[in-house]
Amino acid sequence: MITPSFGLTATERVLPKLALDFTTAILDGRVTFARTGATATRVNASGFIESVAANTARFDFDPVNLLCQGLLIEESRTNQFLYSSDLRNTATAGAARPWNYVNASVNADVENSPDGTQNADKIEETSATGEHAIFHDNYAASNVTLSVSIFAKADERNKINLVISDFATGGASCVFDLSLGTAGAASSSTAEYTSPVGKIINYGDGWYRCVLTVVKGSGNTNNYAVFNLNNGSTINYAGTTGHGLFAFGAQLEAGAFATSYIPTEATAVTRNADVATMTGTNFSDWFNPTEGSLKVVYQYNSGLTGTPISISDGTTANRVLIYKSGANMAGFVGSGGALQANMVTNAATTAVSSAVFALKQDNFAFEFNANSQGTDTSGLMPVSPNIMNIGAAQGATSTFNGWILQVYYYIQRLTANEVKAFSKQ
Repeated sequence: MITPSFGLTATERVLPKLALDFTTAILDGRVTFARTGATATRVNASGFIESVAANTARFDFDPVNLLCQGLLIEESRTNQFLYSSDLRNTATAGAARPWNYVNASVNADVENSPDGTQNADKIEETSATGEHAIFHDNYAASNVTLSVSIFAKADERNKINLVISDFATGGASCVFDLSLGTAGAASSSTAEYTSPVGKIINYGDGWYRCVLTVVKGSGNTNNYAVFNLNNGSTINYAGTTGHGLFAFGAQLEAGAFATSYIPTEATAVTRNADVATMTGTNFSDWFNPTEGSLKVVYQYNSGLTGTPISISDGTTANRVLIYKSGANMAGFVGSGGALQANMVTNAATTAVSSAVFALKQDNFAFEFNANSQGTDTSGLMPVSPNIMNIGAAQGATSTFNGWILQVYYYIQRLTANEVKAFSKQ
């Protein structure tokens, strides 16, 4: 354990004892990483989606500017769609498929997809008048939030409508413009689907991931995901044979936001949660039980869920958390099973953010993005911490969803000005 009994120089005050920079796309050897099952993907340094082996950290890159976004940490999710990148129906594939056509057909493997290979399909309209769409067989669920997504690229048609419908009372929908890279205002025609939200994400080379999230009610368990071609103003029109757009990687998740792509074939596939920790001497070599300061730089995805960083004794009795409290970010200290400090500051955001937590008995301070420093002058330090959870809190049921960029630990309680300065973005 580090128990300094000497004064620190000015240089030593600003040098962290622990410095983890995940934007280098290198996992520090002191970090233990686990994720069971080889079902996860990331965007690699070339901007392409690729599969990642089990128990391998995902350093995720921006598909447009190719900069490393940090260590990707996500909760467990299941893609309920079968044949997620093969949109052919049973007749076209010559084998059982869950995809169905309405005045449309699918031309398979005609365009390079976001994974860099020629495996994207083209949804093509017929000359009939009406809707031109494909849809997936029913997913039975109620009283759940659903997120449906697909990667799409313009060809003759540059708009796609995403719809989640029970095919009885109506559905929720959103229009996505693949030329402008914009999502329209999501709407619903039924009380069975509420709070619809559309989101579009640029994946480069004309590809966009289009996402529709809705809350499903209890009146009907049917859920069909429909992908409509749009002629620029409507989904009901006289089609032109062969006109359409490219599509790849359809996904349906039970959750309030879309997570990284989970490829499927004949069965639904689950990607398990990412777990990153530091324990043993890898932890004790830098941790000071008397005082210290913890900094984390991170970015939530659209879900805004989970704890970016925590330190504990392996239980919920003694722990330090930088976490999301309601809509806001906060610093929490517990010791002996009792609350010692809980300082709530500004609202969480999906932008890259920085939080600093200064720790010392009866002298705590927390600041988030250099705004509204919270202090607490009464409280004990946690007893015998021995583990750091990166992207999680010990005993918590929710996993952080997003990217951890950097983690720093200083063996002294930083001053108020240092806390503010180090929490700037």
